[in-house]
Amino acid sequence: MSLRIKFLCVSLLLLTLLQTSVTLHALQVTGYTSLANDRFSSGFPTAPIPNTDASFVGSDLDWSGIAWSTTTYDSSSYKSLAMLSPRHFLTAQHYEYTPSDGNGNLNQRTTGVRVRGIDGNASTVSGVTSVDNMGYGLKLTAFNQANNYDLAVATLSSNVTAPTNMAKMAVLDLYSSSSATSFTAYNSLQLLLHGRGSSTNASPRTASDTPNLIVAFNSDANQIAIRTTHTAVQMQGGDSGSPIMHAWTNPNGGQELTVLGINSAVDDTNGYNYSSFFAAPGAIQTAQAAMNPSGYSLRVDGNPSNTWVGNSSNQIARNSAWGIGGNPNNTGATIDKYVLFDPTSAANQSINVNSNYELRGLYFKASATSSDPFTFSGSSTLTVGRGGITNYDADQQTFTASLRLGAPQYWDTGSGGLSAANLNTNGHLLELKSTGSSTISGNISGAGSIAMSGGTLTLSGTSSYTGSTWAHQGDLIVSGSIANSSSLTLDSSAVLSGSGSVPSIEGNGIVSPGNSLGILTTTSIDPIGGLDFNFEFTAASAPDFGTATASINDLLRITAATPFKNNLNSSNEISIYLNVASLFSGQEFLGGFFTDGNTDFYSAIENAQITTYIADPAGSVSFNGQTYSSDITPYLFTLSTAAQSADFGTGVVSGRILQIQVELDQTQYAGWKLYHSLAGNDALNTADTDDDGIGQLHEFALGGDPNENDLSILPTHSLVEDGGSSYLELNVTRPIGLLGISYTPRTTTDLSNWPVGSIDIANPNPTPVNNLDSTETLTYRRSQAVAAADKAFIRVEISETP
Repeated sequence: MSLRIKFLCVSLLLLTLLQTSVTLHALQVTGYTSLANDRFSSGFPTAPIPNTDASFVGSDLDWSGIAWSTTTYDSSSYKSLAMLSPRHFLTAQHYEYTPSDGNGNLNQRTTGVRVRGIDGNASTVSGVTSVDNMGYGLKLTAFNQANNYDLAVATLSSNVTAPTNMAKMAVLDLYSSSSATSFTAYNSLQLLLHGRGSSTNASPRTASDTPNLIVAFNSDANQIAIRTTHTAVQMQGGDSGSPIMHAWTNPNGGQELTVLGINSAVDDTNGYNYSSFFAAPGAIQTAQAAMNPSGYSLRVDGNPSNTWVGNSSNQIARNSAWGIGGNPNNTGATIDKYVLFDPTSAANQSINVNSNYELRGLYFKASATSSDPFTFSGSSTLTVGRGGITNYDADQQTFTASLRLGAPQYWDTGSGGLSAANLNTNGHLLELKSTGSSTISGNISGAGSIAMSGGTLTLSGTSSYTGSTWAHQGDLIVSGSIANSSSLTLDSSAVLSGSGSVPSIEGNGIVSPGNSLGILTTTSIDPIGGLDFNFEFTAASAPDFGTATASINDLLRITAATPFKNNLNSSNEISIYLNVASLFSGQEFLGGFFTDGNTDFYSAIENAQITTYIADPAGSVSFNGQTYSSDITPYLFTLSTAAQSADFGTGVVSGRILQIQVELDQTQYAGWKLYHSLAGNDALNTADTDDDGIGQLHEFALGGDPNENDLSILPTHSLVEDGGSSYLELNVTRPIGLLGISYTPRTTTDLSNWPVGSIDIANPNPTPVNNLDSTETLTYRRSQAVAAADKAFIRVEISETP
């Protein structure tokens, strides 16, 4: 028997999507009120204001990880989406097909998403590059796409917002072990069902409910669905893909939204909602497979089964160390479990990893006391499972014992951060986020990858891992070597610094060698994504090539035969910070870029935006603790490359280096005065050091030498014939490219009354005529012919522009 539903026919044996037209409604909530059920109070979808009423069922929860599609469903309202990362969202596969039957109204597939970030702003990104079916959830037939599992992970073309500006929606892991598949622990959870509003631009709604049944359909262990009744909440056509959630109480006592699945089908005949179940271990693995290639890992949370006691033993495997009774020598009760480390109740914060051991997830609870972190030491290895590590405490947790990844995972190390020694990626991705600082000081090994999504991560050891490296946000400091990593990608919110070695760099973040000053080594650069570069110089000299951590001038050493895979362009910025006490003409600064090959690379960088900053205590630009002003000095900075021999500690390299030459900029009045040694009263605008009657400002504006008497630079006048009439003209010759000077022509028939402005000048802004000798001539003409006035006068007033 099959049952008529909105868009779907459901039986325990088959679910089939019908391509028929129906009347759409909002999520139907028993006893609905806008205060209790609307997520936003106003402004949706482009400038939404959250519903902060205490009666809202999602009150006091962080909703920044629930986005919405930028397209509407059947001109009705916007579909909500659970963001698994800033680039990935959970979706219903049957909504992501392109319709092949001409009925486009049934498929408003996602073409972009919008999210309200933690900062209160709505961010949008367009473009979905892929939709990966997970092989889990209800099987549906949709738009001539037969019998497909409905759970899918979609990948956006770029991040919708910075990682720390949104909640990363976690999946809740309530299984008894990593390999267990029984989902009975989810049967009693309080659910939050999310759906569309009643009209275009109406706020999405959410309501509370409990499972009626969680079951695997058709004897297919991958077709797990959560069934709820229509008693409290009735999903509608168009709500597929909307998340079904649980407000999880985390081990620190706060509440977080976790995603359990997506709505897939509505059975109106029997009064059921069906949501495809995402929390299955196999679905977690396939979601990781879809997300990991972009450098993101699924967040997995679970309830700790035990809390560290550490009184009768400090050995991690001992049951007694976890407060478990019985023989004090018994071990292994907490293996593959989520566990909690609470400094306020632990008798000992020192954990001995004296045997290889595995925990599925580690939580560190916050305490009001500082300086009570946990330390994991020992000669054996601690394997961390899919739940990763979460540090709620302000203290940094320390692992001198070796760590190993048992699965792809996400670490949120909070403000306290984490310090680890050796880490074996074991072929998996580790994504690490913090608001503080974390360090991995030893060897990161294995074929896996490393990603950071906020805070500061320092990699100070010599690592051998061969996977990729991503910095999505924050400061990545490499003071050791990660050169064996296959690539390093910097997102726009990330800065790479340090004095170590890294693989080829790409992306659109910032490369800033040193930690203050230093030499960073890379194989090559691909700037096409928009990479920017910061370089600090403290002396007009070459860097100290043999001291990578104190090199005098910053240096990015590039070792490959083709150092720049593409040329820099206007999307790339090179910021040069000259942190010196004084500048003078003739100085040469060497640093910035160094290539191991002695081939001129200037053409690869010349089209970038290049900005020079000068150290200035009153400056408005800050870099490495020093304030700077943008280049407003009377100096001209000329960039080129020069042959350079350098010994970085392994022998002399005959390469090429960026050279910055300082010259007085004679196109600026201040530079011109310095060039001609004018100071004190001699530098005043009206001063006349050569006694030719021409003041210094006029000497500059007319191309003169203030120390050489020369009246030939003065403007000349003449009468010119045009159309049978004669006109009075004034010709002004000046150097090409002068800055900060204005020329205002004036004319009168009465020397005692000069009108304001350029009245009666035919063209007060003439096009200069190039004289092909680095000068140009401006010609000003009276608009009245000579015959129209008994007498006439013309002059040009020269002044400095503000």
